[in-house]
Amino acid sequence: MYQMCVTINGVQHCFPVPALIDIGLSPPDPNFQELELAIAVEGLVEKVKPVVGETELTRTVSEASTRFIQKIQKELPKGVELTRVSEQRQRKAA
Repeated sequence: MYQMCVTINGVQHCFPVPALIDIGLSPPDPNFQELELAIAVEGLVEKVKPVVGETELTRTVSEASTRFIQKIQKELPKGVELTRVSEQRQRKAA
């Protein structure tokens, strides 16, 4: 999972990316569809790798989603971060 973080008055505030995307708008907000897809693909590859192993397909798909996410990270305004949250940290926060 990824989170978007911004520092306000010296305090960092972080929001899970799915929460930013799924905010109940009708029609859905189109601004983050590609980012949501890239994150979903990355998660899917992580889930299937233990079963199918490292294959040409998992490598290619993972590299493409990683490159896209890195591109988004570079284009964010100053002071805003997109960071990956490990599953362990996710469970701890819950």
